[in-house]
Amino acid sequence: MSAENQPRKIETVLVAHTQVTFDRLEKRQDDPGEEGDAQDTGDIGQYRAALALAMVEALKAAGRTAETVKVPQRSFAPRDISKAAFAWRLIDLKESNARPVDLIICLDFPAWSLQHPAKCAWLTTLPNFVLRSRNMLSPGDYPLDPGLSERPNFIIPLQRSDRQAEDAKAIAGLLQAERRGLAESRRLLAATRPLAEEMARRGLQVEYNPLPPDLSVSPADPLWQAALKRLLKD
Repeated sequence: MSAENQPRKIETVLVAHTQVTFDRLEKRQDDPGEEGDAQDTGDIGQYRAALALAMVEALKAAGRTAETVKVPQRSFAPRDISKAAFAWRLIDLKESNARPVDLIICLDFPAWSLQHPAKCAWLTTLPNFVLRSRNMLSPGDYPLDPGLSERPNFIIPLQRSDRQAEDAKAIAGLLQAERRGLAESRRLLAATRPLAEEMARRGLQVEYNPLPPDLSVSPADPLWQAALKRLLKD
């Protein structure tokens, strides 16, 4: 293989996440949530923010140039989520200051809506199109994407209103965008084995790559470096 055709070594890495995550498409104070949830949405958002910072430090310890990149999210309303997804889609992160960005690690949706030839998604929870909930839209409330193998469920209020009809349409588009963003990724990583297995059942090829259970460990800790070695492999 000539030098021109050899894979480029990964030197510059961006870790992308939203400032307000939305594992649940609309948050309500009176929503009890799913049984078995270890963390509410706010906790998950704080965890991903801490994960992004720890991952950047670990990448730097591994000799890479790394930074976080995030787009603010106004609210959990589907319309605001759609705007954030569109904003991510428009951002060109192929290079910065004339320096190529070799890899982007996306930690959530809509961050993985961005377009990049070396985008990967590192999942810590199930995407919305996989989640199940007691609170669902009825089957006739939104159009089904023919590309989906089964009808997804949504965690949103059940009050009938014009706003809900508008939100239902927005949510259907969001679920399509969510799955499309994952399908566009060069690699999909799952932080837990059950998560990887569930995603595989949904037709997505996912690699199991565990994260350190304690993010306060040193960036040079073997757990971090083993995870990054699997991540940065060609």
